[in-house]
This record gives sequence, C-alpha cells and structure tokens, in this order.
Amino acid sequence: MIILEKHQEEQLQKTKNYNKGILTAPTGTGKTYPMAFVASDAIKEGVEVVMVKFPRISLVTQQVGSFVAIFNQELLSYQQPYQIMIHSGNDIEFIDYKSLAEELENGKISIKKYKELEVNRLKETCGLANIEAVSSFQEACIKINAQPKGKPIVVYTTYHSNQKSVDIIETCGLNIELDINDEAQYLVQEKFFECIENYSPPRQYFWTATLKSQVESWIKEETGRGMKNKLIFGDIIYSMSIINAIKNNLIVPMIKSWVSIGNTTISESDLDKNTYQIVDETFKDLDSKFKLGGKLLVAVGKKKQLRNLIKKSKHFTDKGIELLTVHSDRNLVTYNGNIITREKFESLKDDLGKDENTKLIIAHYDILSEGIDIQGMLGVLILRNMSESKFLQTIGRACRIYRPNPELKKFGMVYFPNLDVDLTNNFEELIQKMRQEGYIPIEQFTPINRSGDSSDIPPSEEEGIARRIDLNIQLQLE
Repeated sequence: MIILEKHQEEQLQKTKNYNKGILTAPTGTGKTYPMAFVASDAIKEGVEVVMVKFPRISLVTQQVGSFVAIFNQELLSYQQPYQIMIHSGNDIEFIDYKSLAEELENGKISIKKYKELEVNRLKETCGLANIEAVSSFQEACIKINAQPKGKPIVVYTTYHSNQKSVDIIETCGLNIELDINDEAQYLVQEKFFECIENYSPPRQYFWTATLKSQVESWIKEETGRGMKNKLIFGDIIYSMSIINAIKNNLIVPMIKSWVSIGNTTISESDLDKNTYQIVDETFKDLDSKFKLGGKLLVAVGKKKQLRNLIKKSKHFTDKGIELLTVHSDRNLVTYNGNIITREKFESLKDDLGKDENTKLIIAHYDILSEGIDIQGMLGVLILRNMSESKFLQTIGRACRIYRPNPELKKFGMVYFPNLDVDLTNNFEELIQKMRQEGYIPIEQFTPINRSGDSSDIPPSEEEGIARRIDLNIQLQLE
C-alpha cells in the first residue's frame, strides 16, 4: 500500500487549502505521489477532467505508473478514470521517425503499417499498454467523446502539446477542472507561458525544485513570465529547503571533487581529445568510495566528447563497466560502442540501473537532467557550464536515497574537471548555497536569455562555437 510520508502529506493538505499555487521541494524528495493523490482526491470529489503535464515524454512514461497505482488503490471501480496521453506525434526521443519515413518512402511499408508501428512503438517505450496514446487531434476527440457521460478523464501530456490538449478538451465540450504541472520551471519559457496565460482552471498547481523569476528593466517580476507572477502561478504554498531535506533523510548530501589526468590540470583541448580518460579517472574514484556497483552520469559539453567516449568504449567494457550514451543525434545513442534505438537505450538504462552490482556510465548532452531516476546513481561528472536550475536538476540524479539499503549510499559525488581555466566558481557558489539554512533555489533570467532556460541557447556542434550565459559571468566554453 502506498502511504505518503509526512512532507508529502503536507503538500497534499496545502492543495486542499489553496486552489492555485507553487509547491517547491528538492529533486529526489518525491513529488509524484502527492500529485497523484491530488488527482485521485479530486476524482472522488466529482472532478471530471484532470490534466497532468510534464516537460517531456520520458517523464510521462516514468511517472504515469505511479498515478495508475494510486488510482487503483484509492478509487472504486466506478470511479476509475479514462486515461489518455496526448503527444505531439514527432517525439524523436522515443520513435525513430526518420527510419520509419525512409521505409515509407521506399515502399517497404504502407501508410497504415507506418501508423500502426508509430502507435505500437510509443506504447511499448512508454509502458502505456493500458493507456491510450494518440497524436491525432481528431482521434483524441473521438476517443474522449466515446466515454460514458460523467466518466472521469485524466489527460497526460507535455508542455509542447499543452495548447493542443486544451483545444481537444474544449472541442469535446468539457472543461479542465484540475491542472497539475511537474517540473513547472519550464513554463516560464515564452512558448509555454503563452498557453497557461490563456486558460485558468478552477484548481491549478505547479511543482518544481527550481523556481525561476524574470528580471527585465521594463517588466516587474510580479507581472512577467517568472514564477513571481502570482496571477499565473499563485503563491508558494509549500516549500522545503535542500538542507532540511538532507536533515530529514529525504536526500543525501553531495560531496564535490576535481578530476585531473595525472598531476596536471586539463586543457580545453584535452577535454575533447581525452574525455574517456577524465571519465575513467572519475569512475575509479567513485568506485572506490562505495560498496554498490559504481554508477556515473556524465554531462558532456558537445558531440566530440561523446564520440571520444564511444570510440573508447572497449576501454570501459574491458574493466566490466557498461557504457550508455544518448544524444538527439541517433548515431550517438549507443551501448558499449554499438548504435541502438532510443527504445533500447531506455530499456537498458532501467535494467542496468536497477542492478545493484552493475557498473554503469551514462553519458548525455542535455537529455537526462530530469528524465532519469536511478536510486543507485552515485555521482555526476559535469563537463560544461549550466544554469542554476539545470545544475541542481543534474546533481539531483545522484542525491536520491538508495532505498533498498540506505547505508550503502550516505552521500553522492559531483565531479568537475580540473581545467587550466576557472570554470567552476559558479558551481562552487551554488554548492555553498545548498548548505545554507532555508535556501530555496530561484534562478533569474534576463533579456539575454529570454526563454528562461540556458539549454535553449543553441548547443555547439562540431568545430562550432557556443557561449553559455550565466547571470554572474559569461564563459567561452569552446
């Protein structure tokens, strides 16, 4: 039976006292169960349409099982909702549309077979065998309209498909009565903010580990796209600081360390040419600190670093270390040096991540900051500059309690390369902030970075130049 912990119960109670608001707690403290209980309680009270939104499909697939489990536990058979996932229809993270299109163009498969493969692959990779997953506006309307009058409906969607989902519900003559948003800091992005400006359900809640506030000379924080806009986001109705989460044994503290090759600092060219050595040195240190099989998440700075790791995959497999890489470029989605599908990557990530004894390295570029939940992840290696929210989300992958045996993981590790230029001052400052009593992360974004998220600044490509914008400093990375 799923029972909420004290801090989760407090979140649930706050949603009973407020119809709108922000709930903020550190990554790893468990936001999904409170969200699911809010939805199940609303259904018990007669709410007909609940919308639950996530930034990406990978998070929908990760979290939806918890909603289903709680609905099954809390709701009587006649209260069980019809559940549907509405997606954009072109999420390359999970479906290799390029290869499907090539097969279609070459006449290897029919349009009917193409659509069938599309739906089946999405269902398989999302683990949504009992939940409808559709991209067609018309099909979604038909399926929703086919439900008996008064049957509760739960719509899972992404922020990209938010407006589409709202339009579908309105076309069906229904109203969204409860709106739940996970990783809500993404909503300050202009393309997402516009949608939530245009509709205001009777009840609306925003969960996040990292608040964001807009700072522009001609716009007040209280009226801009940031989360200090109470008209859009409401008040902060629940908050928990990082240090309190550690004191209450909800997450583990993070210990920082610098990585060198031999006794020398690392040049920026070394970072690209010898990425595998930096990862190797990091893994050796990590593996020596724990009795669990070492598991390391590597946040690379560009494609050439991933290629270097893939090229040297045998270096790791000879040591009994599994190597997974992932990137939006499908040629860089690999397992032990061999190209695999994104579906296979997700399956291996979950299976290898659950094995207590498996030694595992997962390397990515800005794909897995929120989309990975491995309790045994022991450390992260950061090879690029990040915004405050992205940094906290990244180290949050390694601060989770190892619930099968918490004694085996009393802390997590965060590693930085010991570069011959100083790129870690801002990270050092953030780590110090995390240790302060009552510190709640709130990141400001400016006209330089109008989207509200540094990941929207185009990443560097081969031989290219990119700049990451930080509020305090600007650093040329490449």
